[in-house]
Amino acid sequence: MADPRLPLSGLTVLNLRAAEEAPALTRRLTALGARVVEHPVICFAPPTSWQAFDQAAHHVAARKSNPNTWVIFASRTAVGAALERLDALEVGGQVLAQARLAAVGPGTAQALANHGLKVELVPEESQAEPLLAALTAWGAAHPGQPHTAWLPRAEDGRRVVEEGLAQAGWQVWATPAYRTAPVAGGLAPATAQALLAGEIHWVLFTSPSTVNGLWTMAPPEVRQRLLSGQVKAACLGKITAAQAEERGMAPALVARQQNLDGLVQDLARLIQPFGI
Repeated sequence: MADPRLPLSGLTVLNLRAAEEAPALTRRLTALGARVVEHPVICFAPPTSWQAFDQAAHHVAARKSNPNTWVIFASRTAVGAALERLDALEVGGQVLAQARLAAVGPGTAQALANHGLKVELVPEESQAEPLLAALTAWGAAHPGQPHTAWLPRAEDGRRVVEEGLAQAGWQVWATPAYRTAPVAGGLAPATAQALLAGEIHWVLFTSPSTVNGLWTMAPPEVRQRLLSGQVKAACLGKITAAQAEERGMAPALVARQQNLDGLVQDLARLIQPFGI
């Protein structure tokens, strides 16, 4: 039984993250007293082709310790996928160790640090736009040789950083390291029933793909509860919120910090004074 003194005690939330990512969010929520239903609506798969990734990896490896070469990561998933592929290519993390590394946020930076890799640049806000701003500022402060950037990323990921760096005159390789795919099948009957019965109070959307994944799986009566606000939606950042709004939902919470801690803390601040 949850401690009633905890801010999320009595609250049941739906965690839609991919199976390998869901536990990190669940731990944060349960630590504050929430009951969590995990129901992954997306999964991660290899990219359609590894050709571009492999070419970029060998190119970066050939440059050795070039001080103007950056490798940029926008997610923990990209870190894991890239390192796994680099091991398969038998070049391992040495390709990354000889380049400058940038990460979109502290979680992604920690994923690199867990492999003994030092991250040089992490923006204050965990979003693509501040990351781009920090990199272009670095480039402007270091004129001379052309700057190069390699972005191992999601096959369907946003192109803010790569396009911005290219416009700033950088040589950019943006190569798919994984792709996000919907989980096969519909919404589990027990989860659908819990949503319809009001037993799940909040749905947590952590990416646009989780919005689309749940929407695709959900039967019409569950969609209607989401549209009416009978089940509240919390979104990790403005991009995810915009996708929810495109589906017709009105998010009750948009996390100010685009990371899991920010999402959970903002939910706790909202819930604690007013109850469920």
